[in-house]
Amino acid sequence: MKNVWTFHFQFKEQDHFNTYIMTKEQKKVLKRFPNAKLSYDDNGYKVIMINGYQPAKEYFMPDTMDTDKAWQYASVACRTTQQFNRTHPLKVEIDFGGEEAKNMRIERRKRNGKKSKK
Repeated sequence: MKNVWTFHFQFKEQDHFNTYIMTKEQKKVLKRFPNAKLSYDDNGYKVIMINGYQPAKEYFMPDTMDTDKAWQYASVACRTTQQFNRTHPLKVEIDFGGEEAKNMRIERRKRNGKKSKK
């Protein structure tokens, strides 16, 4: 069973509701990249574009003619990118404050722990 959300939109100048059905994968991708949209590549395959960037192509996802599969591939690519960024070896160097900020947080926790035991 596919998770599907149904949204009803009503514009001020119209008196009827527009129904838009959003899948779980669409919701995940649009939460991270609000300007992501479905488009077609040169061969007619459906791809998700984010400012001219195709996240699924970076991870060599297969081409698809199915809209749901295109959103699913984009969701997997976004999740994989997030996991790579979380565990990247240079993250320590990129981190704000670096080693000094890390040591200050540890020392603060140690001090707070001693105060609560009394």
